Amino acid sequence: MISWENQPEVQYSILRNVGFILEKKPEILENDIKVFFVKFNDPYYIKLEKLHILIKLCNGQNFDAVLGELKEYTNELDTQFVRKTISAIGSIAVKYEKSVDKCINILMHLLRTLKDIKTHVIDEIMLAMEKIYRKYPNKWKFDFSLQEVSSHFTKVYEPKAKAAVYWIIGEFVERFEKNETGLKFIEGRIDTFLEEQRIVQLQYLTAVVKIFLKYSESTEELITKLLQTATESALNPDIRDR
Repeated sequence: MISWENQPEVQYSILRNVGFILEKKPEILENDIKVFFVKFNDPYYIKLEKLHILIKLCNGQNFDAVLGELKEYTNELDTQFVRKTISAIGSIAVKYEKSVDKCINILMHLLRTLKDIKTHVIDEIMLAMEKIYRKYPNKWKFDFSLQEVSSHFTKVYEPKAKAAVYWIIGEFVERFEKNETGLKFIEGRIDTFLEEQRIVQLQYLTAVVKIFLKYSESTEELITKLLQTATESALNPDIRDR
């Protein structure tokens, strides 16, 4: 007999149907998570389906095992799969508060230890950390992670990741060491404001206003220049309205 695991198309179809079933009854397979662990020779589309199933099966009792497996996936050579894994880690942190510390430790370990870390991986980590910070804005562990995250601000590339960085700075600027990292980064981006995409411009505007409300004396020149630029030179009406 030929095993269905040796037939990727059949396996994909089964995994898709399992995913649909778990939408309604995630508890029926919560003790069988190892069946859905990714194998190194799985096709990419099979890996993604297994990853989606692991997120659905993850709960307050088995998140340690799931996160331990996801940590291994961050060592994959496939950048896109690594990004999906990072996003999954962020989703689990948002879903289960007990998992937050472990999720943050995995992401910070990834930032610290990966050699030649790809820009797109950093982008995905920023997006994941933004999700976590939004969900748990007062958690003490963030003081540790914010310093690590801030050391990679200059390496972000994609618009969504840039917007995430600006949100993080605007929300937590006072938690950065001596406030210098966040403020200097924001101030250094004013001259490229008009070159950014709409999502980045909107978040930059919001971040600068938040910072101005906290440090009005030292940022008056910055906000004056930004508001003048946004109202007089920005082409997008949403930017002018904001």
